[in-house]
Amino acid sequence: MTASDASVLVAAIDLGTNAFRLLIAEATPDRRLVPRHIQRAVPRLGEGMSATGRLCAAAVERALDSLREFRDVMRRYPVQAVVAAATSAVREAANAKDFLDRVQTEFGFGVEVISGEEEARRTWLGVQAGFSQLTDSLTEGVVLDIGGGSTEVIRIRHGRFDRALSLDLGVVKLRERFIHHDPPLQTELFNLEAEIRRAIEPVASLCVGMGPCAVIGTAGTVTTAATLYLKLGSYDPLRLHGTVVPRTALEDIAARLATMTTEERRNLPTLERGREDVIVAGMAILRLVLDTCGAEAIQVSEYGLREGLIVDWMARRRASLG
Repeated sequence: MTASDASVLVAAIDLGTNAFRLLIAEATPDRRLVPRHIQRAVPRLGEGMSATGRLCAAAVERALDSLREFRDVMRRYPVQAVVAAATSAVREAANAKDFLDRVQTEFGFGVEVISGEEEARRTWLGVQAGFSQLTDSLTEGVVLDIGGGSTEVIRIRHGRFDRALSLDLGVVKLRERFIHHDPPLQTELFNLEAEIRRAIEPVASLCVGMGPCAVIGTAGTVTTAATLYLKLGSYDPLRLHGTVVPRTALEDIAARLATMTTEERRNLPTLERGREDVIVAGMAILRLVLDTCGAEAIQVSEYGLREGLIVDWMARRRASLG
């Protein structure tokens, strides 16, 4: 048996602006991903960055604590490779190198800082892998990835990555800039939506010529909305993956969340801790992107960047092995 014929256990770490995500998965010779362990943490690495342009000391320590938890988990598995990538907060921070050096020194693996375009491409690879396990596939449409520091909107044409926009719209940034009361004031919500509408104007060009637009969404805002739509008692990725949430339901969920206090949102049983103060901004991005695309619903993908990191690693490994 050659190296390319054997399964490999890979750990992928997505170091986002708000959340970190760990996936330990078996990468099989027939290019499937078999998840062994999935874990998330919300260190909010990008806290305060919109004002200072730097990663603050408290956020860095929370991030390192999250990575220590991930390391303890990875030690329980015979992981053969670690693939880690950082997105908006790290690529924008003036002191990013200090953080990356600490990760390399303490944990022994490097973190690739990927561009918005590359983040979009690998997110599509992950979403594509997830939908290959459903009976349907996306041949024409848009993939939406709402993050803490940026939002990626990806045009899919003939089942392939066509092009993408990486927008300077993240739920952490928007919350820090626009929402200062609990619950938000109507003027704050108006100003928040006005900024989103301005930033997403280029999205309309992605949808030209597609007719009714199919939109697939990944990451925390979309999965939170789907959890609330299904009225789940606990987070259930198997139930969520592939779920279609109508735009009318999203409007109702967004309106309800906007009238609640942060504490009331925190007490919702399936709302991930650390998302209670940013979900209003996330729902606003989601609703307004669907409006711009003329979409009547969004389909949920539990697969995203972390899966795409492994798919991309597999492709590069196969190429190196010949």
